[in-house]
Amino acid sequence: MRLVLAIPAGAERRELDAERSLVVLAGPAEAPAATLTIHHPRIAKMALIEFASDTTRLDLPPGTTADVQTATVDHNRLGWEMQVVHTAVSRPGAPAPVEMRLTAIYRLVSHQPFVAAAVARILDPSRFEELRPQILQIFESGRPDWSGPEPACLAEIYD
Repeated sequence: MRLVLAIPAGAERRELDAERSLVVLAGPAEAPAATLTIHHPRIAKMALIEFASDTTRLDLPPGTTADVQTATVDHNRLGWEMQVVHTAVSRPGAPAPVEMRLTAIYRLVSHQPFVAAAVARILDPSRFEELRPQILQIFESGRPDWSGPEPACLAEIYD
């Protein structure tokens, strides 16, 4: 199963492992201004609020802290429950954030923590306002792709 997002044409994409994909949203691949890490659907081994908190803080640069600015829960344009978290990543004593993040957490099944996520890292904070609308539009397109070798439900075994 995969999380499908409307990634801009021409964006470089690679698989990090079986559960994650990386997309370069802005800048060259060697020194990107913004990236998107897609965490494909899985059962969370923790509460949804913990999953959201942990996911937005993944891969923090050494010596930095993450400060959640806002978090909103709504449904995306395809009807999937989505929480968007805006986070500023800072170094102690620095006058401005070193990185901005927008994270979308998708709750795909209401009766258990079956979740997916997309973490946009804006590595050039001066471009945050420019890139934010594009990233939110990508988040709005999020949906699961239930195809794959695993059965989506027990009825598939008997067909």
